[in-house]
Amino acid sequence: MKNMKKLLLAFALFGSTFALQAQITAGAGLLVGMPMGDYADGVNTGVGFSLEGNYFVMDNLSVGLEVSFLSMKIDGTDGKFKFTPITVKGEYFFSEDDFRPFAGLGIGYYLVKSKVDLPFFGSVEASANGIGFSPRVGAEYSLSDLIILCANVQYNLVINSGNAGSSTNFLGIGVGVRVNVDEF
Repeated sequence: MKNMKKLLLAFALFGSTFALQAQITAGAGLLVGMPMGDYADGVNTGVGFSLEGNYFVMDNLSVGLEVSFLSMKIDGTDGKFKFTPITVKGEYFFSEDDFRPFAGLGIGYYLVKSKVDLPFFGSVEASANGIGFSPRVGAEYSLSDLIILCANVQYNLVINSGNAGSSTNFLGIGVGVRVNVDEF
């Protein structure tokens, strides 16, 4: 019984030490999305924003949740494609300095909607939601213990439901700010 108490105490101390070293960041950013592949025909580069939360499981590895919104205009119409990716992501940081390059991967569900106003037919809406993934590279720079600037490039591949073999691809470029929540 005495050894069990020591073991529990050791786990508690280890757990509290790990919790004190854990880092949580929250961020927001601006996005530019450029359609790729067949999807690029007739669709213009779009803009949007993202919100994210990250939890560092180790000093150089974070896991997080990212929700974005991106709108792209369809050529020659008032129509738009609207993307809302909801992804779980991981990022591996190659340095522990103020400047930290990283590589990562996001996997999630992409809500994809389009709306086009056609003469004689009125408004036509469609959705092509699906599972998607986004390999990414980027870097962050710590301005202080609280504020972190971040930039990344990610290739988004959405495997659309309802249309076998169909995919929607776009290159996303993001810049934003992350805040170290632990500093509050």
